[in-house]
Amino acid sequence: MLTEFEVTNFRSVKHIYMKMRPITVIVGPNGSGKSNLYRALKLLQEAARGRLADAIATENGIASAIFSGYRG
Repeated sequence: MLTEFEVTNFRSVKHIYMKMRPITVIVGPNGSGKSNLYRALKLLQEAARGRLADAIATENGIASAIFSGYRG
């Protein structure tokens, strides 16, 4: 089980560190980065499965995955 998760410079997420529990709920206003946090988790999952290149392609390339500024 994933117990900690840290994201730096991914899409609209500049930096976040989270301790994960068996059930972790993410809440926040629109444009706060919830979906991008999910996308980072999905990218990690795909990397663990050996499909990192495909996952980056799904993100429209590495340039799209790099921090692009805050939306809110």
